[in-house]
Amino acid sequence: MVLSDDIEMRAVADHFSVEARSVGALRAGVDVVLACSAADLREECLAKLERAPDGVVEDALRRLIAFKERFAAPKVVALTEPGPPFASHRALASALREGQELEGVAGPSFDPTERA
Repeated sequence: MVLSDDIEMRAVADHFSVEARSVGALRAGVDVVLACSAADLREECLAKLERAPDGVVEDALRRLIAFKERFAAPKVVALTEPGPPFASHRALASALREGQELEGVAGPSFDPTERA
């Protein structure tokens, strides 16, 4: 995913039109155009993008959707017990503190935070 720098920056604003800074950025492969401060520039930018050919905007949207699908946080799983503190965590902590053998665990030297 490619984000533009703020298109309000004088280095580009002094030399390029709003259309070039918005639609042109998408045509160049930018996925997100940043207009950070001026509300009137954001509105003009949106108007230019709304009139842009569908393919220009849709290519960027496809890349954004792919990014979201790949990196989005996993769905939240419903809790099976009230907490925190969770009764199962307290029981595990107690068993570890007392050096008890845990089901499916080899001896008291087992550290549940270590990956297999």
